[in-house]
Amino acid sequence: MFRESSCFPRGEPDLKLCIRGRLLLCIIPSADADPLHSVKWHPKQPDTLAVASETKMYLLDLADAARTYRGEPLPQVELNHISQVFTVPSVGVEHSV
Repeated sequence: MFRESSCFPRGEPDLKLCIRGRLLLCIIPSADADPLHSVKWHPKQPDTLAVASETKMYLLDLADAARTYRGEPLPQVELNHISQVFTVPSVGVEHSV
């Protein structure tokens, strides 16, 4: 189960991942990071998870993160240390008049 950041006011979890009643990962929003808005499981690697904001995508090993943090809240800025980070290029749309 996951929840998107738009469901939470600032200071509450951006993302909670629970399986069979066990909290695996809890990410707390950071003031200096874009809110997370997407979660995607790898279809063939169940421990691989991608979470994304408007500007970054974080690819992480959920088993490692769950073992390290044991359900304790993780500030979003820590994703830079426990995941592969990819910058999402902004897409400009040209308007013709």
